[in-house]
Amino acid sequence: TSDKFKFFTGISVDDFEALFNLTGGDDVIRNLKMKYAENTPKKAIATCMSGRDRLFMLLLRLRRGLPGEELKFCFGINSTYVYEICYVMTRLVYQTFKSMEKFMFVSAADQKPGQPKVMRPFKNLRVILDGMSIFVRTLSNFEQQGNTYSRYKADKVPRYAVGISSHGATIFCSEGFEGNMSDKESIIQSGLLDMLEEGDGVMTDRGYELTAELQAKKCHFYKPPSLGNRKAFTPEEEILTKAIASARIYCEHAIADIKDWRILQGTVPLNMIPVVSSIV
Repeated sequence: TSDKFKFFTGISVDDFEALFNLTGGDDVIRNLKMKYAENTPKKAIATCMSGRDRLFMLLLRLRRGLPGEELKFCFGINSTYVYEICYVMTRLVYQTFKSMEKFMFVSAADQKPGQPKVMRPFKNLRVILDGMSIFVRTLSNFEQQGNTYSRYKADKVPRYAVGISSHGATIFCSEGFEGNMSDKESIIQSGLLDMLEEGDGVMTDRGYELTAELQAKKCHFYKPPSLGNRKAFTPEEEILTKAIASARIYCEHAIADIKDWRILQGTVPLNMIPVVSSIV
């Protein structure tokens, strides 16, 4: 049934077909090649699996976190092919969405129709930003261990800058940054500022100090006020803080949906680190 299909893959049957066609269908998927090393020629993956089966297997791996040995049994192929197919399919889906990044970053004007009531007080709100962390196993490189360590999380985590629309849809996700990088620096390096237009509204949590950068872009900046050395907020500041908190709940829900995919739960193994940004 459609409910069971969505349970195992995370998307509906119609969305699966749309994704299959978006990635190029059988013509592209069945001709994907796996590069084993920089100095060796590319070799085609030798299996008779259809393009739909390969995409279906990838989604089972990501949504349900099925291990390679289990997928090997389900699809009747060698475990080596399981990992090769999952790798190249991950890269294909990633590159497909990456090529559409500017189109997915919906304009403020296009978000106006049907905008939730809690978003309406914020003029031209285009994106709500927050950070997301993924736990990874301890790296053997001591410098990387230090760079991925997050004092906030008290663990080794790559961080991602995530942006959602005023309707709660994820419209931006950065590459993974080292966990010791500041929220401000992660936004600057993500390239998101280059995608903003004059007059756009950006909402963040209190920790994001992007005032100068957004003023230079002539954008509106919405973030909770800081108390500083004062004892209390003004009544206006309290109203603003509550309004932003109500709007940012949509961002928290979107990030929770991303982390609901089983492959990202727990601690990511070392052999997945090269593709974890593509998975996210």
